[in-house]
Amino acid sequence: MPESTTRDTVFRLLKSQTTGVLATEKEHRPYANLVAFSYTDDLKRIIFVTPTDTTKYRNLSVNPRVSMIVDVRKNDPADFSGSMAVTVLGQAREIIGDEKAELMPSHSERLPGLSGFIDSHAIALFQIEVDVYILAQGLTEISLFMPGDGRDDPATGTA
Repeated sequence: MPESTTRDTVFRLLKSQTTGVLATEKEHRPYANLVAFSYTDDLKRIIFVTPTDTTKYRNLSVNPRVSMIVDVRKNDPADFSGSMAVTVLGQAREIIGDEKAELMPSHSERLPGLSGFIDSHAIALFQIEVDVYILAQGLTEISLFMPGDGRDDPATGTA
């Protein structure tokens, strides 16, 4: 699949979902959690919040490498042949100060049902700086999209 098609499919998939499964790791032990997320239009960053008193937060403080899966499953046997999922690989970084103030409104706007939770004092805002999206469609079709390679940058004139 051409990279521009993969990018468009990833964008549509992320737009259609509000939660994914974030995997962190500490001392060689994986840990996975559901997270509500938003994303930047250039797909270079995935945004999420977490309380600061969680295993997830502690894991991210020790090891920023993460993966996240977002899928369209419906828990139906037909899902196997018609399924679609994207795995995100990247590094998470806590966002603070002015950058947090800049990103928080758009994150809250995408997830209005979580506004009370998102606006809490004990919440940390994180972004995943995406290295690669691995798109799986059906049982065998895999394609990659790397948002940081410049090919999706409007300044380069390519999509």
